Amino acid sequence: MSRTVRELITEALTHLDKVQTYALSDLDQDLVIDAIALRIASCIDSPPRASIRRAGLLIAPEC
Repeated sequence: MSRTVRELITEALTHLDKVQTYALSDLDQDLVIDAIALRIASCIDSPPRASIRRAGLLIAPEC
């Protein structure tokens, strides 16, 4: 079953919320930096660009 654009954006925002939480931790630890990097990558990959473009939420057409 295909997820809605709203569900995909919610997932991306959840990843960003975790990034914010991790950023309040000890940034001297490699584990924290790795967790932040993975969450950002997941956020970027969460919403398929075609779905976002169809919803009219993408500003830059080449993103």
